[in-house]
Amino acid sequence: MSMLKIEELFLEIIKKQLLSLSIEDKEQELFLMQSQMATDENGDKIDISDDYFLEKIMEEGSLKVIEKSEGGFCLDLPYGLCHQNCLWYMESDHYINEDLYTGFALNDAGEWFVHTYLMEGNTIIDPSKEIYNAYFGIKLSEEEIEKLKNIFPDYICLSY
Repeated sequence: MSMLKIEELFLEIIKKQLLSLSIEDKEQELFLMQSQMATDENGDKIDISDDYFLEKIMEEGSLKVIEKSEGGFCLDLPYGLCHQNCLWYMESDHYINEDLYTGFALNDAGEWFVHTYLMEGNTIIDPSKEIYNAYFGIKLSEEEIEKLKNIFPDYICLSY
């Protein structure tokens, strides 16, 4: 089965599960789903139930599957600071008018991990050193970007 088919199924399963849940079950189901799909840099499952954007990501997230030949653009900034790196970039002289997204990315090991990235049109601009196989996330509004800045105020201290 192709990567595209797998990702389409993933998206359909998540949306169907969310739509079929009652309000009381939704929070517990979100916790179970995200804990199964989110991993850290070592591939270990992590708890992201307190992610401020999680519910919106799962309800409104869009999927972008990347063909390796299609590529994208990497900012080549340090791993593990994607939220801060994107915020820093948006305030740098290099920023044009790219949109900020937050959600998940899929690595070569088939693991989804929490990730923030930029998009210019249909092109992924990843803050790390590589383009991943797929991205699932939401475009952040100006208000949500301000919330992200409040969650990660240390972005302002970065200097590259």
